[in-house]
Amino acid sequence: KECNEAHMGVSSSRRADPPQPDPPQPDHLLRYPLVLPSAHYGATLVGLPLEVEGDIALWLPMSPLLQLRRVHRRSHRLCHSTVAEAIIDDFSQECHAEEEDGSTFLFFVLRPRFETAQQFTRFVQLTRMAPYLLGCLLGPRDRCDVSLRGMGAVMALLGDAAASSDATPFPHITKLQFPKEGATHAAHLLRLVPSLEFAGFDDSLKSDECPAVAAALAQYCPRLKSYSGLDNCSVDDFRVMMTSHRDLTEVTIPWCVDDDSLLLPMVDLIPLGNVRRLRCLSRRITPTAAATLLQRCHSLLHLEGIPITREVLPTMIANAPRVETIVVGPNSTEEVVAALWNHYRHTLKELHFGDLQPSNEFYDNTQLNTQLHTLHFGYNNSLTDDQLIALLPKCPSLTSLNVACSHRLTNRAVGALLEHCPHLSKLYFGGQRGIDDVGVVAMARTLKLQLKELSLVRLPMTDQAVTEIAEHCRNIHSLTLYRCNGILLESTVRLLVTRCTSLRQLTLSGPTVTDGVLDDLSLH
Repeated sequence: KECNEAHMGVSSSRRADPPQPDPPQPDHLLRYPLVLPSAHYGATLVGLPLEVEGDIALWLPMSPLLQLRRVHRRSHRLCHSTVAEAIIDDFSQECHAEEEDGSTFLFFVLRPRFETAQQFTRFVQLTRMAPYLLGCLLGPRDRCDVSLRGMGAVMALLGDAAASSDATPFPHITKLQFPKEGATHAAHLLRLVPSLEFAGFDDSLKSDECPAVAAALAQYCPRLKSYSGLDNCSVDDFRVMMTSHRDLTEVTIPWCVDDDSLLLPMVDLIPLGNVRRLRCLSRRITPTAAATLLQRCHSLLHLEGIPITREVLPTMIANAPRVETIVVGPNSTEEVVAALWNHYRHTLKELHFGDLQPSNEFYDNTQLNTQLHTLHFGYNNSLTDDQLIALLPKCPSLTSLNVACSHRLTNRAVGALLEHCPHLSKLYFGGQRGIDDVGVVAMARTLKLQLKELSLVRLPMTDQAVTEIAEHCRNIHSLTLYRCNGILLESTVRLLVTRCTSLRQLTLSGPTVTDGVLDDLSLH
């Protein structure tokens, strides 16, 4: 009673929020110190039920927890099993409650108890908790989509646990996202997911990391349909991937396949019949090779980086009748892009212009497209108000617009955008000296709660515009206010943080980034 209720807040089911110590304890002491004399310490713990002892252990910082292993044999077993199981139980409850991926509890509840990632990794290693973590991350049968993002600190331990001979396979996992630091240990995890259909990495793997991952995917994951992160693989790795997986729905032609002499001999190896998404990273692929690829694509929905010229256009139209996404590749002209717009006007949902900078004729000749919801003008720095205003009435279903490099736009274009596209939820602006408080306030007051993502970079806006965003756009998830030098007041950003409680990503710069703002972020 003396230690449990007064100091520990232990309950038989879910732990209550612990009381704050008064006065504050020094860092080197326990946050919730036991009050019993040291002579009775071991006997008291031995007398407690095992689950209560595990609950107490959960509140200990790392050093006392490891010291507890030396008290007696029972506590040694506790730190190797019961502590881990209790943590995993809390881990799974927290993830279920917040409906987040597996890193929620691990890195927002457990990880902050340790000063460094190395201490946390050491804790997992000493308590032999990696198998429990692996089972909790991949084990629940109702989770077929698993993300290991942010788990680079323990990825090596998870890989070692997966490599053990008694590791249990997880046949229900169909999608697995790895952290960028986990490439060298991904092969062990891939051995346990034979039904995997998607494997992805946060960043592209280095060229020396690709062979092991490609070989593991080929050996252990025969049902693979799509992947990401192998952009830097070698020609041999690419050939292994293509010959081992005949049901791919997404294919990325890597940088190493940079001319027709390498690509054309492998066309028959690439399973293009079921491919819905085709990406080409090299800018040296000729129209001849592009036409050869498109002749074999009969289910294509997403096309990125393929050079579509006047010679290639008929082949694409004949073999890909329902394209939904086009990222304009090299050597494509505005005449070809206009023809693509008009031909796919009933199916096209996303268009990225890339390096293309169309003239006024393009905007005048395009037809109405009621399906288009995403428009990305890429590196088009010549886009004017008149050109954008001419195009907007032809895409009334637009929800996302990116004009981050179109510096010549003004408030006039913003007014037309809000008039013709009432469903906007994502906007990206950058460097427009003609878009100030008037334009930003109009966005906030018109779009209100439907605005989810807003990026404002190097705009001449002031604190008034940010206040309007805080008042009207409380459902916003992502907000970038970078190098907007007119935002000077800390109170403005603090108002934004307290009002927009749905924020998941906030990018700030300048004098408004203060300790007070960071404190408000941690609270809200």
